[in-house]
Amino acid sequence: MQVFLGQYGPYLVSRALGREVRERVKEALAGSDRVTLDFGGVEVAAHGFCDEVFGKLAQEMGFPAFKRAVRFSNCSEDVAAVIRYALRERSRSV
Repeated sequence: MQVFLGQYGPYLVSRALGREVRERVKEALAGSDRVTLDFGGVEVAAHGFCDEVFGKLAQEMGFPAFKRAVRFSNCSEDVAAVIRYALRERSRSV
């Protein structure tokens, strides 16, 4: 299963959008063992958005399950750095 994040626009910046995307990813995971998040067309993903989607989802699922189930593609190094930071911060709060 693939979720195309570019459909939400090139700038993923708000927590409200993050909640919406997190629910979409959870729906995709309900129907598949693995989900690929395609960042094609995404230029910026802010920390609040990444924490809301990836940090909270990893915390809900458990970090090992998240790592097995979620894959990233077409992700710029800048966006990947923000995702890693959000995940690292959430993992410290567990």
